[in-house]
Amino acid sequence: GQKRRMNKRRIIFVPGKNPKPPADQHRVLLWRTLLEGVRRAEPECFEDMLRYEDIFILIAWTYLYYKETKDVSRDLPWIDALMNTHAASKEDVQEANSWNRKLNSLLITMADILPAIIPLLPSAMSSSVKETNRYFNNNDDTARDIRDMLKKELKACIANNEKVLLIGHSLGSVIAYDTLWELSHLEQLTGKVDLFMTIGSPLGLNYIQHRLQIDGAREAQ
Repeated sequence: GQKRRMNKRRIIFVPGKNPKPPADQHRVLLWRTLLEGVRRAEPECFEDMLRYEDIFILIAWTYLYYKETKDVSRDLPWIDALMNTHAASKEDVQEANSWNRKLNSLLITMADILPAIIPLLPSAMSSSVKETNRYFNNNDDTARDIRDMLKKELKACIANNEKVLLIGHSLGSVIAYDTLWELSHLEQLTGKVDLFMTIGSPLGLNYIQHRLQIDGAREAQ
């Protein structure tokens, strides 16, 4: 019945860069926000999902990458406030449309076309590039170990014939893409995920596309 159908589904989430809360706490926070989104968008599904928290799998790779976790105790009130907000405020809209954001977007576009200007970018942007390159350089095989974490869960889901929604946020979408490519091209794994969803993904950038795991050559360097 319904329990069997829900148990045959998995949502796998690969977070983006920067240290995150301890895995158990991070998973609870993510599941809470996901449920709230479902409650607003598909209320008829909310009660079913509420009973099956074990369908949600977090790939907690950031501790392996940074060797630290983030204390989010001061962020919790802001998370609660956001959960109780149902529309963007006037200030939110103004900030989203600000010239500062437009300038940042323009700088990113220019740097994607002319990588030589990356060192001239504001520190937050250049730091983001360095973090991404650290993944691509696979220092100490850390990137490979991260992909192995995701492979383990994907292989288990495919072996159990489970329907999979794979969500990748930011750098997490790059990790997910590389992992799917390796599974299908290098390991010849039969099976698939049912939906690969990206949030705030850099996969459309030339800088990223030229460094993806598309021919195995990157790992050999």
